[in-house]
Amino acid sequence: MMYKIGMYGGSFDPLHIGHLHDIIRAASICEELYVMISWCEGRESTSKELRYRWIYNNVKHLDNV
Repeated sequence: MMYKIGMYGGSFDPLHIGHLHDIIRAASICEELYVMISWCEGRESTSKELRYRWIYNNVKHLDNV
């Protein structure tokens, strides 16, 4: 079954192979997949910008993400 739109969310702090596996699998069953980065105010964590780059650099070959 193909879905028109999908969403995959997480903190990705750090991004790991399980996240990438899930993103690739979700992308294979969606026309468009949106990856959403979450965070918790007041909690020390890796910057959103760095987590975005981690994700982008690993999924840029997927045209629908």
